[in-house]
Amino acid sequence: MPFVTDSDVEVLHTRLASEWTTIESAATGNSAKLTPELLATLGTLATRVSSYLGDAPSLLRAGVQMTTGESLERDVFSFADGLRDAGVPGLPMAPSEGPKTALDKIVDLAPWALVALLALEYAPRPVRAFARR
Repeated sequence: MPFVTDSDVEVLHTRLASEWTTIESAATGNSAKLTPELLATLGTLATRVSSYLGDAPSLLRAGVQMTTGESLERDVFSFADGLRDAGVPGLPMAPSEGPKTALDKIVDLAPWALVALLALEYAPRPVRAFARR
């Protein structure tokens, strides 16, 4: 995500809190099915989620908060897959990424266009003369 705001982080906080509540509830309700490794991971993720959700969204740190939150969300759903394999029911599925819009594709290509323009600007004269033909 090229540019995020604190409101984007807030949306992620809300979504992650809901997902984690469902996953944690399903895991604790079926703790007899969990291996010691899954129980340890449950505790670790609970600490990480709590810490992340306790960090109030900030416009100045939104990019880092978003990256951290998205990584944590992937870990949470990876854990949910492990729970599902252990026979725990009632787990949410990971959100699927929708198809990219034309604007998303342009935003993805923008850094490459900037690099190409800078390379052309600072290229030796023969290359620049060739490019202007």
